[in-house]
Amino acid sequence: MVDASDVALAFGAALGKAWRGESFAPLAALLLADASVETPLWSCKDRAAYESELKGAREFFSALSPPALTVLSHRTLADGRTQVSWILGFRDFASLWASPTAEQLPMQTIASRKGYELVRVPPMLALQSEWTESGMLLKSEQAPLPPAFAFTGEVKRRGWYNAVSPGFVERASVRQELGAGMAQAAQRRRWYASLPVRFGDEPSKLPRLPDPTTDPEYRDELPDGVTSVSVGYVRRPAQLLALRRLQQAPANNAVLSAALELAAAVEADGATVVRSEGRPLVVQMSGDLKYGFNDRAELAMSVWLSVPNAFKEEYVGVVVEEKTA
Repeated sequence: MVDASDVALAFGAALGKAWRGESFAPLAALLLADASVETPLWSCKDRAAYESELKGAREFFSALSPPALTVLSHRTLADGRTQVSWILGFRDFASLWASPTAEQLPMQTIASRKGYELVRVPPMLALQSEWTESGMLLKSEQAPLPPAFAFTGEVKRRGWYNAVSPGFVERASVRQELGAGMAQAAQRRRWYASLPVRFGDEPSKLPRLPDPTTDPEYRDELPDGVTSVSVGYVRRPAQLLALRRLQQAPANNAVLSAALELAAAVEADGATVVRSEGRPLVVQMSGDLKYGFNDRAELAMSVWLSVPNAFKEEYVGVVVEEKTA
């Protein structure tokens, strides 16, 4: 029996070639001539109809912006066939709030539960910056914007900016050793977002990033109480999140209170929440936040939209352990 993961990888590669207009042949080899394809946009009775619809969609959307193709899940069915779920993520072509259009990271809603949704965030190559904070910073209000040392590009009037959304902030409780057998409570904060698709998936081909602990441009600007500072390109694995929409500004108390309520609800439903030092691993997801990269693949700007509460796309989540077969 063919392994489902191999089929999923082959399908993703073949669909990518078809979408880029290189060749439909690899995809045709994976589909029977009478294979029906159901999507939110089309209902195709056979392979030829699917090829025609795919070609038309590629020509339309590629004229506006490059899409992101992501295989979300795959499994082998009892009769030996392989089921592959995939999604094409496009830009938000229009923004009511006059912000740059952005590639939207495609995410799959697994289930809706009382008070939250289970959402799978796909694997990604991300720009990730982090630090460990202690003292008053643990209670301070902080926007989900990445720190200054993540920005290595300049904003220019005539520049073109490749924006991505949403932005994520991961917050983990950690124990910070002070020496002489002493320790204090601290928090590791990670800011990350997927890189624009056009920049590829090979970190060695991306611009060099600074060391914020030695670069004087950033070292002297770090807040008091911050240690273990870094920024880099990280291949993040897929994650299953239990998410709740805030519909308000992500104030510290609102985020942490919602995370504790979410963790209790998820565990009451029989799932396991990932914890650090006994506390839930918290993820803030901001659909109102956009990372803007210049054409040299350097982070040059970020925009955090100020919109009425009813329209805010601010979410709090906890990481849920996925059961393995």
